[in-house]
Amino acid sequence: NGTKSIKGLENGDFQILNALGNINDSKPTSYLQNGKQIKSRFKIEANVVTFDLEDYNHKNILIIDPQLSWSTYYGGFNSDIASAIVSTYSGGVYISGNAQSPGLATSCVYQTSRIGNGDMILIKFTAAGKRIWVTYYGGSGYNINAALVSDLNGNAYITGVTTSNSNIARLETDVTVLQE
Repeated sequence: NGTKSIKGLENGDFQILNALGNINDSKPTSYLQNGKQIKSRFKIEANVVTFDLEDYNHKNILIIDPQLSWSTYYGGFNSDIASAIVSTYSGGVYISGNAQSPGLATSCVYQTSRIGNGDMILIKFTAAGKRIWVTYYGGSGYNINAALVSDLNGNAYITGVTTSNSNIARLETDVTVLQE
């Protein structure tokens, strides 16, 4: 929905152009169950993306793996749950959710320690997966993350539900914006 065009690139990747920019997907790695690699690339016809594979014995199981840019674990020993993820125009990533674990925040951020029974958490990563900063957000009660967006300037905005009556920014007087 909202796609302007889909095109295959010479290197086997494909690119989706939409109103917010380009989404690139690297060509897959394909191999048989015995480990023999099979040449593969994306094939686009009438805005439908399929795979173009070299000929192989179809009696064998074929495995098609997407290319993974990066992955990570983040959290502590308590219940920490990621509930939203957005990318920025520079390729960075914001992840938000809820954290019960202490000690997850970095220094020099909005809130460096948990205050309530469970606080929202916001994490910023580079395009290469390096953690830049982590902040808690919440007061003395329960604070539940509901949504996360990023704007054209790389600012992150989180919404949620709270039973806290302190340490929560009031929309009419105080808005916290965390920049890239």
